[in-house]
Amino acid sequence: MDIYKLCLAKSASVGVLFLFAASGSPVALAASEGGGPEVSHPTEFAASSSPGVVQVSQSSDDELLADEDDGNDDLLSGDGGGTDDALISGGDSDSGDLLLDDSAGADGLLDEDPEGDLLDSSGEAEVEAVEDGDGDQGSEVEKVEWSPRMGTYEDPHAAVFQEDQYPSASECKTCHERIYWEWAASNHAYASISPMFHKFEQKITDLSQGTIGSFCVRCHQQVGTQRGEPRWLPLWERSKVSREGVTCITCHRVARQYGKVNGERFVEPGDLSEPMKSDTDDSQFAEVAENPSDYSVALDGKQRGREIHSGVISFEQMSKSEFCVSCHQVAVHPGIKLEIVWDQYRNSPALAEGVTCQDCHMGRTPGVADGYEQDFAAVVGGEPVGKKTDHHNHSFYGPGYSIAHPGIFPHNPDADRWTVEEWLKFDYRAGWGKRDFEEAAFIANDASTFLPDQLDAMEAAAAEGSEPQLEELLRQRERLATAVDIRAGQLERPGELRHAYERFTAAVDDLEAAVGSDRIQVENVTAVRDAFAELETAFAYDFPDAWAFSVDREDAREVVEFNLDLLDEKRKLRRQVMENGTRIDGPFFDEPPRVGESFEFSYRVVNVDEGHNLPSGSLGAQPELWLNVALIDPDGNTVFESGYVDSNGDMADLHSHDVRAGEIEHDDQLFNLQTKFLTTNVKGTDREMYLPINFDLDQLPFIRPATVPTTVLNHPPFIRMENRSVPPGGSRMAEYTVPAEAISKPGHYRLAVRMRSRAEPIYFMKFVEATPEMERAMNEWMLDIHPYTVEFEVSD
Repeated sequence: MDIYKLCLAKSASVGVLFLFAASGSPVALAASEGGGPEVSHPTEFAASSSPGVVQVSQSSDDELLADEDDGNDDLLSGDGGGTDDALISGGDSDSGDLLLDDSAGADGLLDEDPEGDLLDSSGEAEVEAVEDGDGDQGSEVEKVEWSPRMGTYEDPHAAVFQEDQYPSASECKTCHERIYWEWAASNHAYASISPMFHKFEQKITDLSQGTIGSFCVRCHQQVGTQRGEPRWLPLWERSKVSREGVTCITCHRVARQYGKVNGERFVEPGDLSEPMKSDTDDSQFAEVAENPSDYSVALDGKQRGREIHSGVISFEQMSKSEFCVSCHQVAVHPGIKLEIVWDQYRNSPALAEGVTCQDCHMGRTPGVADGYEQDFAAVVGGEPVGKKTDHHNHSFYGPGYSIAHPGIFPHNPDADRWTVEEWLKFDYRAGWGKRDFEEAAFIANDASTFLPDQLDAMEAAAAEGSEPQLEELLRQRERLATAVDIRAGQLERPGELRHAYERFTAAVDDLEAAVGSDRIQVENVTAVRDAFAELETAFAYDFPDAWAFSVDREDAREVVEFNLDLLDEKRKLRRQVMENGTRIDGPFFDEPPRVGESFEFSYRVVNVDEGHNLPSGSLGAQPELWLNVALIDPDGNTVFESGYVDSNGDMADLHSHDVRAGEIEHDDQLFNLQTKFLTTNVKGTDREMYLPINFDLDQLPFIRPATVPTTVLNHPPFIRMENRSVPPGGSRMAEYTVPAEAISKPGHYRLAVRMRSRAEPIYFMKFVEATPEMERAMNEWMLDIHPYTVEFEVSD
């Protein structure tokens, strides 16, 4: 029979063990989680879905591993009875024993001689030459490391290869800098970073017992999913391009007109030199392609210069609303639509008028289809390319916002100097890297460095009965006073620091008073030492290793401040898109208000946007939009309010923790456009829920698929969505009644109104186990829209 020789080879994507037959045809053995090749009994070799890998599967014949007394086909048999036992010979066979050759022949891959072992006990392959059958040196075999997570041997070049096949947005920044910085703070760029997404996705995964698989991440982390990164992989272990969420290639490397929903798209792999797709032809790019040396660029990886894509392929769908469908029309378990923006758009006046998503969300004015700015598509080597054309703003205007650490988001190449985990340890709220903070930290560190030696000298002097030198100690005390004043303004509870400094000062005063007299004792110095130790602790300077040096903190602060500026700009765009798409009319009074009488008034909330509802049909019951109305009497007291929030920042509706605890009253007149899920439970009637789950059905909630097609009921059994949003061009009245006791005196009254927008309810964040920092940031970035006040007189 043919003798198989075991060696290591590399495929295009992973390192694989191959058996080479005499015919020269390779047969691969996939590696097991145990650290080495795994074969089953009996076996056959069948092609797998992974490129270059042949998996081992069950078969009914060809028992290669069988230990048969009467067979001579036993490839790995230990019976020693036949000379066909090529891999594990039990006797003193010749050099045909490839794995365990006790005779130390040249063919022994697992020979007892360490110098001859290709595979060591750890399951790792050393880089060494493998001799061929003629004794000649063969090609070197690369060191292949075992990864239990991936379940196979990994080619050391595979990660680099895959990264190169999915270029990062930072590579595009070189020639498209304006577009890069617009995108860097956008919701698309935030898709993978969002801590709320990860909390939500994990909760859904838990509730569905993992049955949703990669459903969510294939939109939010499409490139990462396509690269084979597991859905549970932490952000800091993901590739850079995966952390970029909806990045450049997510759109500009798509070449098929899908029109499908639920994230069904495919990003075409290819290094940076591969052509990009655009809604325009390559006429602008032709100038660079024809004169690469003038722009110092390389189009094919062989030329000298900065590598760029080699062409632009026209892809018309990119400028159409259908291109957005894949990620912005989503139905989730158990068959209910979570995102219905496309449903709303295709029934809107905007579609009838030929207005696209891109016209409003990438145009000149946020939320308004009034054309595009004109700008150069690219700037190569400092030179604008071609003529100015329509500039599609990649901020992708919308109401969403970031609650991530500003060192991690917006994307910033300068931030790549530190890892995600290191950034999460950078306390930007405490003022790390700011001038005052670092001044106080420097003084405290300086004192910590030199005072112990000074106190040692004083203690020695006191023990000898000589007079210690106090000048440096007194100087440090004065400097520490400055540091305490600065640091106290940075701490939430500065009292401990101030008290510690008072004790330190008192100890120094006692030591100073004792100098020059015969009363000075070692205990005086010890008291100063102990008081200073308490002061050091109270300063609360405890920096992780990555941030131990002030120069690193200062550099990181520059990144944070730049990113916060980007987020402030995004806040302005959010306000513009919301104000351009909405209007508040009113107030309207039924009758003139009078003292001692109740009165009614109303506002009209108008959806000026003609493309989708207000708020848009995105994310089900999460986005909040409500009115906050307050009546202030002549003395400046608020005598009536609706739309107020509880201690967590939630509206006082049925989900408010404070309302449920009886700490505040339910807001009976709340005007809230937030969509809610309605579920039918074992007990009671329909109930508002923030997830489409019937929690009372089981002690362990489980998201089950519907037992009947959802087309029969138009929604899953016992679950439906109560859509409170305003359709395109529509309006809704917000009506209020002020009780008589609120109008207790005549005079000048003021009526204030504002529309409030927030991405997530705090009660929902608590449900998905968000951190307090996430809740704080969510409230900090809440947006007030169209705030204004009217004044009127109330007579007797």
